[in-house]
Amino acid sequence: MDIEELTLKLLSLDTQNSDSNVTKFLGETRQLIDFCASVLKQSSNIVVNVQSYDIKSAEGVILRKNRANLIAKLATPVLDKPTVMLQGHVDTVPFQSEAGQLQLGWDSKPFGEVRDGLIYGRGAGDMKGPVAAMIAAFLELATRHDLKYNPILLLTSDEEANGFAGIKNYLSMNKENIAFAICGDGEDFLIADRFKGALSYNITFEGVSCHGSRPWLGASAVHAAIPTLQNLYALVSKVSDIKNPGFEGQDEHTTHSTMNIGKIEGGTKVNTVADRCTIEFEMRLVQDAAQYLQLIQNNIISTIPVGLPSGVKFTHKKNFAFEPMTVPNNVYSDGLEDCVSHVRGIPAKRGITHGFTEAYFLNEGGITTVVFGPTSPGHHGANERVLLKDLKVLRDVYVAYFTK
Repeated sequence: MDIEELTLKLLSLDTQNSDSNVTKFLGETRQLIDFCASVLKQSSNIVVNVQSYDIKSAEGVILRKNRANLIAKLATPVLDKPTVMLQGHVDTVPFQSEAGQLQLGWDSKPFGEVRDGLIYGRGAGDMKGPVAAMIAAFLELATRHDLKYNPILLLTSDEEANGFAGIKNYLSMNKENIAFAICGDGEDFLIADRFKGALSYNITFEGVSCHGSRPWLGASAVHAAIPTLQNLYALVSKVSDIKNPGFEGQDEHTTHSTMNIGKIEGGTKVNTVADRCTIEFEMRLVQDAAQYLQLIQNNIISTIPVGLPSGVKFTHKKNFAFEPMTVPNNVYSDGLEDCVSHVRGIPAKRGITHGFTEAYFLNEGGITTVVFGPTSPGHHGANERVLLKDLKVLRDVYVAYFTK
């Protein structure tokens, strides 16, 4: 099975993942993980372990069962060489609303198609296409006798939702001494050694529902949320003003923080006064998270009680806050830079990840990790796509990196 066939097969398997309880967005990756295992097991020199785990609440209640990671190793490892990992995730963000409406702008098949040398579909770049390149490379490496590193392949679930449960579960059980890792969740063939941090926050208003024709009998949570939404919109420009010249990189946006109000959810029916409204927003950080949390407190949280309608209360929650990170340079990342330059025939470039990846947790877990992946327009949007030739280049880079 070549890279095109493998990518299309991965795209055909629905792994849309969300923190909501919508059954179509549960991120059920077991079928895909099992398929990847079957492909890898075609080599007699590859040993595959499927690591199962459950997602639990803080109280220990099982929320989602039968999740899975895949760890592949050589049956005859190169014992006297450093171990280097290729890592990717197999779940995707949804391409449709909770009501089943396709994102605006799609004119290709979300479950995969090839057109004019491009592979389209949710996950084409983020990151089923790169995973296909990793699998193809690993199958090739299993046949080689000139390895300079001992390869391991890690495929995780729950990167796009559920608090990064997959990579956290792997790290909690890992006993391998891994010298270096390449996370394939990248862009434009940049070797990303600086990662923006990420902060996620939500604010929930609770009112009193009643018939929409008699609003004086209730208290609308949606109406109460409007001033806060306006203040959040005003905060966007203040967040953008926070910069870090040390994050100068591939474009004019790398030095800036960003903010996105990503989800507003409230009400149940047009003729019912809404008893609940939740606003969720995120920030991408280039300075310490404490600075952004103070902005939220001063500009948003402290202003809510002023003018809050009678009968309405609010709660607020920081979902997570991860600091920006710079990965120290070493012989492994230098070697990757040389390898990328050789295979592509142009000088490799270092850069910054705008998005948040599992590389953060690998580095926190003591595994020095950079992010490296192909150009892929449409991440998390309509018509996500990747050039088939770029996936082949990615495979060739991986093979060249591990061989003498």
